[in-house]
Amino acid sequence: NVNSIDSLKKISAELKGEADLFLYDNQRQNTALFIFVGVWTESMYIATQSIKSAQNNSVATSIAEQKYALDNLMTLMGDYSKEPNFKDLFLELNNVKQAIDKMVTQGDNEDAKVEINERDMKDLTEKIAALRTKIISD
Repeated sequence: NVNSIDSLKKISAELKGEADLFLYDNQRQNTALFIFVGVWTESMYIATQSIKSAQNNSVATSIAEQKYALDNLMTLMGDYSKEPNFKDLFLELNNVKQAIDKMVTQGDNEDAKVEINERDMKDLTEKIAALRTKIISD
């Protein structure tokens, strides 16, 4: 299945569903949230690093559109934001949110306007790298 993107997507979705179910059944929702934050952060790190040396508007737009996933992630973290294990992570994610919010204006998912400039992308790239460093060093 390595050469079939559709098969890989399906397998990944099934694995995620099984992991979510296992964590939920064992009352480990906070662990699932940590995993989701880690996966989101790593994918954003790879994406921001990939356009660091060569601008690619389609990748940059995809990065900016991750605002909605981040909004949902922070909503999920809201219940945990004061817990010691989540407090600093929530603050770091909020720094990333402020940077990504500068890039997406006017409207919601379907009709949002994405404005990308080099300064804002550099700021977001630095904040994602800092978040990643925090996650892997804790």
